[in-house]
Amino acid sequence: MNFGGHQEAATRAYRVIRRGSRAAEAGRSVNGETMRNTVRILPAVLLMLAAWAVGGCGNRYNYPPGNPGWHSPHYHTIFGMLQIVGRRSLAVEYAPANGPDPYHGELIITPPAAMTGFSTGEMVLLHGELVQTGAGPKYYVKRAKLWLGVGRPTYLTR
Repeated sequence: MNFGGHQEAATRAYRVIRRGSRAAEAGRSVNGETMRNTVRILPAVLLMLAAWAVGGCGNRYNYPPGNPGWHSPHYHTIFGMLQIVGRRSLAVEYAPANGPDPYHGELIITPPAAMTGFSTGEMVLLHGELVQTGAGPKYYVKRAKLWLGVGRPTYLTR
């Protein structure tokens, strides 16, 4: 931890407090000097810790928004977030809408029954294929896996 240059004072306070607690654990009485030092230093240490907790370390990072997902070259596998599009159509968002993707990063999922049990906002790994319909391209789902963000898909597979 960085206490803003007060590392030595914090270390000294810790040693004083620890010395008193060790004496108490051993069943010995704590002498007056140790007690006075503890009482004198403790408020300063608590104030310093409170200031550090409220202010944090001062380093703030603004990370750019990540890509919502990815797809294999022929769209046999898509990883993305489920979204509701239009009139209750379920879609998978896998790339930024303004990116170079020919489908603008989003494909309608068909058949809807393949996604029973899944909810919007969930990250999923879909296996299937692109199907051209009169209403535009759709993604025919053969298998779907829920992704919990732990580095591997879960066993909740449809």
